[in-house]
Amino acid sequence: MIGLAMNHATETIAELDRLRAVPEDNLPRRVAYLYDYVNFAHPFREGNGRSTREFFDLLLSESGRGLAWELTESAELHAACHEARADQSLLGLEALFEKILDDEPAYEL
Repeated sequence: MIGLAMNHATETIAELDRLRAVPEDNLPRRVAYLYDYVNFAHPFREGNGRSTREFFDLLLSESGRGLAWELTESAELHAACHEARADQSLLGLEALFEKILDDEPAYEL
């Protein structure tokens, strides 16, 4: 199950040219979708959030984009992730990424 989720996420990321091919208006939705898959594939209670955030910081840096994590609370992120898994709804994650996506990459590549 974990392998299938990560394979799907990595294939999707590759198809989207590491998210560089995603238009700005569709980026929050795509990031939410992929974030949920990666989060599911890394099911460890400790370190999951940090690892997933760093992965997406690095991925988005490749296209000159970033995530302003300081604009959200961990409770908001946890609730959105729970909603995605338990209710199969990405609305919370989409709203969160709409709020925190920016043009300031976390890494200079």
